[in-house]
Amino acid sequence: MTKRQHIRSATRGTIPYLAGEYLHKAGPQTKEALFAAVSFGAQAYKRQDALDRAIQSTWLIETSDGKIACGADARRYYSSLVSESGEPKVEPTAPAYRGNVFGKPLDPKRIPNRHGLRPANDAAPAWSVREKLSIKTIGGGEA
Repeated sequence: MTKRQHIRSATRGTIPYLAGEYLHKAGPQTKEALFAAVSFGAQAYKRQDALDRAIQSTWLIETSDGKIACGADARRYYSSLVSESGEPKVEPTAPAYRGNVFGKPLDPKRIPNRHGLRPANDAAPAWSVREKLSIKTIGGGEA
């Protein structure tokens, strides 16, 4: 397998992220203790594979006594999420960019009819109304 040349950080909610977050708080753990403490919600072979890939990418490291700990990048990342007082940092988020709302062309479905709108209290014009049509059924009734 080829060695990765770039540093890859874990995505929030994935097994390496959850494992790193727990290991940053609790310290180095064995694989069994890590699997018992954190519910990864995946099948055993997927958990093991994800953990092996996290170790390979150096997000997590395996210590000399066989325990798993956070790598340097993971420690730096998780430390940046917590302020010195121990409180999680809350970064202000910018409002979502909506673009130029008033400069956009109208959606064709919402453009009014070019002949104008029919008044709500007015019935259809007399010239457009058909006379009543009756259809006789085989049983002799009308439909």
